[in-house]
Amino acid sequence: NGVWAAQGGWEYNAVLIAALTALIDGGPGDLSVDGALGRDAWGPGWAVAGLATGLVASSAAIALGKRGNDTAGTPSSTTGAHVASAAHDDTAGDPVTVDS
Repeated sequence: NGVWAAQGGWEYNAVLIAALTALIDGGPGDLSVDGALGRDAWGPGWAVAGLATGLVASSAAIALGKRGNDTAGTPSSTTGAHVASAAHDDTAGDPVTVDS
């Protein structure tokens, strides 16, 4: 979908990842429990560990989502279709543009 978030791209996610990495690298700051205990900075090793943890956790979430999505279309599981139908029928919207 391209770079920009307005078209469904990955730009906003990249900004969040960069901000989190900078926060981990820079340390907790003076007004934190770690700062009160004397830990001023974490360093780049912790930033890389944070990135690796995020990569593993997001990969696991994607895998679990795909596994759960594979069983949603089976006849024994009609919840997915029911939820989608309810979300479409019960969602409030602009009365001028609602299809009747």
